[in-house]
Formats: sequence, C-alpha cells, structure tokens
Amino acid sequence: MNKYRKSLQAVREQAEKKGYRFYTVGGDGVNNCSSLFINSFEIKTSTYDAEDMDMLAEVIAEYDMKTVREVFCDKSITYASNNSYVKDSYRMGKIDLAGLMERVVEGSKVGMGILESIEDKYISTDFSTTSAFKFGNAYITPYMPISILTDLIQNNINKELLSKFMKNYMNIKLDKLNKKVADNVAGFLFKEYIQGNKSILKELETV
Repeated sequence: MNKYRKSLQAVREQAEKKGYRFYTVGGDGVNNCSSLFINSFEIKTSTYDAEDMDMLAEVIAEYDMKTVREVFCDKSITYASNNSYVKDSYRMGKIDLAGLMERVVEGSKVGMGILESIEDKYISTDFSTTSAFKFGNAYITPYMPISILTDLIQNNINKELLSKFMKNYMNIKLDKLNKKVADNVAGFLFKEYIQGNKSILKELETV
C-alpha cells in the first residue's frame, strides 16, 4: 500500500470513528481524490501529500469538528507560487503548555560546574535574569520560562478562561488583564510546575 493511500485510509477511519459522514470526490477515492467531505465540510485535497493527510487524520482524531474546520478551511491555507500551502503553523501551534514548559526549562538549565558559586536554595520570589536555583542536577534560571508564559497568557489566553483559572486556583479576581497580572499567573504556574504539579498547565492549554 503506497503512503498516500494509507494516509487517506487513516483519514477515513478517524472520521468514521467519530461518527462523521465521509466521502470523496475526484480520483478513485482510494489512491487519490480532489476533495473529501466530512460532515458536509469540503476539504480540497488535490495538492495534499501523504504528510498532509496524516495531519488531517491526527486533527480529526484529537480535536472536534470545529477545530477541523478552522485548521483546514480555505482561509487557513496560505498558497505559495507552487500552489502548496504552509504546513508548519498547525504543528507550531499544537504544542501544549506542558510541552512548552519542558522545552524552556530544559533550555534554561546551566551546569553546576559552571555556576558553583550560586546559592543552593529553593525557588525565590526573584525572577530576574540573574536569579537561579537548583533543579535536579542543574541550576535553572526561571526568567526565560516565566517570560514566555507571561507573553502567552497576555496575548493568547481567553480572558474568561483566565478569570476562572485565577478564581479557582489563585483565589484572585481578574479585573483587568495586563502584564503584571500575566506575570503573576506565570510565576504561579512555574512554581506549581517545579513542585511537581504539571497537570495544572492543562487548565490553560487552549492557547
């Protein structure tokens, strides 16, 4: 079975698992097609390759129909001169906060041998560019992960969702979203993460 055929079959299987109506037009519908329909929503696939179809199957499996429409609607597709679309935006946006935190924490570590003079202490309230503390077998500077979280919270988190989060987990009422508020929430999330409460990041994953 060629790769595209296998990927198209995966799209069909994931759609049917969700109970969606699925059919194709153009081509033979097995090895190729020009469009496919999921619950009457048309996705033009004449320029799609196997990787595109795999991504479509993944989105159908992991998200609701609303997200499928948003990711694969004509307006979300950026055409280049060769009539192929930019595929990286979905993958770049897919990472959740827990995955992002893992990356920035790893990228913020500094080997102990380099910074033996840094005081071995628990997380301080000083999140400046020069603060650091021992985390596992390395030192970490909290400034970078907290700064990234602050930007995400301030620019991408729904205010209503953030308000509920702050009320439930921080016992704080959100009146106005600004950088100070975002910094406060970012610091809270970072401390919870470092103390082992990684699941709390899932509460704000809809970035």
